[in-house]
Amino acid sequence: MSVNVSYSVHETGKNSKQWNLAADFTGENTLKDLEASLKQTLIKVALETKEEEEEKGFDRNARVRVDNKFDRDINTVSAFGKIEYFARFAAKEAILNIYKEIEIRSPVGATGIYKSSNYVIYNDRHVASSYTELKAFVEMQGKKGFADNDTIRFINVTPYARKLELKGIKRGVRGKSKGKKSEKARTGKSKITGNIIKKPNGAYYLAYRVARLKYKAVANFMKFAFLPGGARGITVMPGSGFRTTFVKDGRPYLYPTIVLSLNTKGIMQWVVNM
Repeated sequence: MSVNVSYSVHETGKNSKQWNLAADFTGENTLKDLEASLKQTLIKVALETKEEEEEKGFDRNARVRVDNKFDRDINTVSAFGKIEYFARFAAKEAILNIYKEIEIRSPVGATGIYKSSNYVIYNDRHVASSYTELKAFVEMQGKKGFADNDTIRFINVTPYARKLELKGIKRGVRGKSKGKKSEKARTGKSKITGNIIKKPNGAYYLAYRVARLKYKAVANFMKFAFLPGGARGITVMPGSGFRTTFVKDGRPYLYPTIVLSLNTKGIMQWVVNM
């Protein structure tokens, strides 16, 4: 069986190129010309779009991503690639929004202790225990300016924070199991041997995932981790009444944390996609 394929190329405009497909029987030269033309068109459209957006107030010092790689010359774009521009994203807004995402998912319970124990640590120094305190801090620090390699860490310091995180407990969930009972619950035996690996799915991990999706260009500067008390400025406020170590062996509790490493190139928000 044989297949016949025919194709043509049309380009309009004052300086459009005239294509002669019949003169190039192998198609090699025509394909090269086509790719070169597509590349130049892509660059032209990207620059024109950026200029139009800048007139509307878009960041004139935007960061560029070419073919999914940041800070590359747009002239290196491939014919079938893409050019994206990212406006600088204010550190203040990013910090406040991440904290808000944590609060939205924080279980309230009967006492509200968990929600009131969301701390913020700036460069190993505790600066806020509430949205109001955090807002006041970023307003003050914003006047001084944030610097490269500054770190903001969000952490819940209740002794049971890690347990709730691993059980996926968040606002609106009581923690009761639903659906079919496990093999162990039904028979007293388990078909699984060895250690069971638990994955976090509580307030902090979900807030972390949302933040990574919302602020794509800052995703590589943000991490989720369980850290022990005493590490990197993690301290429980005196008088809180919280234990900080296990009764059995004195090991420090682990706490769910989100750390944001501030970077003048990293705090960005996707705006224009070519």
